Parts: sequence; structure tokens; C-alpha cells
Amino acid sequence: MRPASPLPAIAQAHGRPISTPVAPRATLHDLRHTFVCQRLARWYREGRDLDRHVLALSTYVGHAKVTDTYWYVTATPELLALAARRVQGAHRSWP
Repeated sequence: MRPASPLPAIAQAHGRPISTPVAPRATLHDLRHTFVCQRLARWYREGRDLDRHVLALSTYVGHAKVTDTYWYVTATPELLALAARRVQGAHRSWP
């Protein structure tokens, strides 16, 4: 068993309030967001056709509309950079 922290008692003795740091807790939305972002990033790096896979991913995470899943593409700097590189690469191959 972990001993109680002496900080509250010390703060009370000095008449000062003390705030104990609380570790942030991951929510289901946080976990889903992380999963989708990592999956999309992996598919970008592998050169996969996102349009073929994102509908299944959208259904898997419970989104009613595929556009809700596409929103994650702009949610992280890594995904935005990967998407930009893919667009630039496609633009170079245009006649």
C-alpha cells in the first residue's frame, strides 16, 4: 500500500491550498482518434489507396459518415504532411 502524501498536511499547516496533479485519463474518443490517426498514417506510408480502405475503417470505429473519419486526416501534423506529400506526388505525375 502506498503511503499518503504529506503535502496536503504541510499545505494546511501553512494555510495554503495545494493542488495535487492528476494524470489525464484517456477517453474512448481519445483512443479512437489515436487508432484512426495511426492507421491512416500507416496506410499513407505504405502507399495504400485510402479511398478503398477508409469506409471500412469508418464503419469499424462507429462513424455514421465517412466524412467524419476523413476529418482525422487534418487532425495531426504527421497526417497532414503525409497527405500533402501524396498530393504533391500525384501532381508531378500529371501530364
